[in-house]
Amino acid sequence: MHAFDANGSVVIVFDAYGITTIDLDTDKVRMEKATSGTWFTAAGGTGLFHNERSNSRVARTIPQLEQARVSKGYDLKYQRPAMLSDGKRALRGEKEELKLYDVISGKESKPDFGTPKKLKPFSLGPKLDPYINEYESETFVGSDDSFAVLTGDGTLRGGRVGKKGVIEKPWTVKCGFSQGVLRARPHQSGTFISAWHPALNKAFCALITADGVSTREVDSVSPVVFSGTHVVYQPSSANVMREPFRHPTPSPQGALDGSNGEAFAIPGEAHGSGELMSEGETVLFVTPDRESVLELNGQHRSFDRRLGDTTRADRPAFRDLLARFNSLARVANQVVFLKCIHMPQYGRGVRPHYDFGHGDFGFLRLAVSSWVVSTLRTERNGAWSLGSYSNPQYLRPIDAKELERDFAAIDAVENFDFLSSLSFLETPLHECWGGSFSDEKKVKPKPAMVKDAEHLLLCAVIEQLGSKKRVELSKNVAKWKKQKLTPASFIKALDPLSENEAWNESQTAVAWLVLDYFQEDVVDVFIDWFALRPSGMVQNNSHIVGDAAKRMMKQWPATKKPFLAALEKAAKSAKEDVKGYLDNFRQNL
Repeated sequence: MHAFDANGSVVIVFDAYGITTIDLDTDKVRMEKATSGTWFTAAGGTGLFHNERSNSRVARTIPQLEQARVSKGYDLKYQRPAMLSDGKRALRGEKEELKLYDVISGKESKPDFGTPKKLKPFSLGPKLDPYINEYESETFVGSDDSFAVLTGDGTLRGGRVGKKGVIEKPWTVKCGFSQGVLRARPHQSGTFISAWHPALNKAFCALITADGVSTREVDSVSPVVFSGTHVVYQPSSANVMREPFRHPTPSPQGALDGSNGEAFAIPGEAHGSGELMSEGETVLFVTPDRESVLELNGQHRSFDRRLGDTTRADRPAFRDLLARFNSLARVANQVVFLKCIHMPQYGRGVRPHYDFGHGDFGFLRLAVSSWVVSTLRTERNGAWSLGSYSNPQYLRPIDAKELERDFAAIDAVENFDFLSSLSFLETPLHECWGGSFSDEKKVKPKPAMVKDAEHLLLCAVIEQLGSKKRVELSKNVAKWKKQKLTPASFIKALDPLSENEAWNESQTAVAWLVLDYFQEDVVDVFIDWFALRPSGMVQNNSHIVGDAAKRMMKQWPATKKPFLAALEKAAKSAKEDVKGYLDNFRQNL
């Protein structure tokens, strides 16, 4: 993430390695490695940075990176405001409400948005809504206190915050909450916003002015930025283009194709997808390894960010992992990124903390997220395992056609454990069936997957669990489509007692999958899993795995009697340890 000061003479770069400020007038580079993260806001000589290492906010002067004065009561740990030009106030948009914070006194006000001018809708490419949480929002503020707030309902609201907090020239437009990586530059002369989609290597851009909305599309391998007059984008790993947003002869599709632009070569050693930064005439490029900032025009200077020796030996491995993860993540329109780096402490060495974007909310995005977690847990003896992470909660209903695409992408990746990757299906499928707070009532389930996709997934589970080798998923699709799947055939084909760590991780998710697929007929499968052949994982985690069985009985009361009868019968002849599990499980149902 980056920002320029109001004059465009100082650029701030913030990432997992720390905060870098570069004074373009004096060539002075400052670096603070103690603060590590991916989000900040800065204006008026003050920057607020979220330090992911300590999950706290720190305030710094810009560009000196000294301690800045803010209110002790000013707690925005879980909010993402944007600083105004006076360096004393910050704006945050929430649904249809604006909040203005005084970072010195800690006071809060709610400026009236007034009656906005409604503009013609436009698209930022593939959307998240309606799956994104309605309370999500992104707030951007420009150098003249113009702002743009994109809320979870897909509405972009803009205007300018006056000196007394009055909103001037408000406007609103529908554009959807994009799946892509957002960049924005609000200004009275024109507010720019773009969304870059890695699955398409394309960015959808819009410029909002008093005359209305103009849109463009551009092919780019990295997020697109705006200098105030020109769009700056990266059509390949070797060059960057700068092109007027409005040019005399746009293509019929409104695309930016370089025909009216200026090209800048990226030095060979810095080829790859980097971070573009531009303000006025300046075009800068953060190299893919994050080590340097290159000036691609003007004096062609190179600024060393001074990342230091502590992480030097590990940085190539950090980048290699990102390349591995993103080779698959991009298919799901997802970005895996380095969120922060934990320094050596408590006997542990340097630890990178990776995180994963929301992508297209499909199955593959869940599989990639799970793959990231399992890879970090198993490789290097777990030295880089994630201390904490959040399971994605949403799943967009997919069909067999999309799953076939996902299977082909997974097959092309080395060291991908398919069974383990299913574990992240657990939370989204549980949510489709009411979540954790509705176990005592019947619910109307939300669509999870199209049945043909669930059929292929279950066939893949059977095949992989019964094989000692990695199964090529896409090659078996034709066979699986012809394969009939009934509760009886599923029970016969799948042994829940299989000694497999990946199966232990994913059995809870598969329990929700078979519930959704077989509906009330799942009772025979659950009798097999919980009464006749309970795995060690089920016995030790019945309070979790058993939620699917509880949901079955609430949804279809007729299944309760045979299921409980099977548990009781099994308990009579079970060994003592299994009998203890069965007794506890029945009591908790």
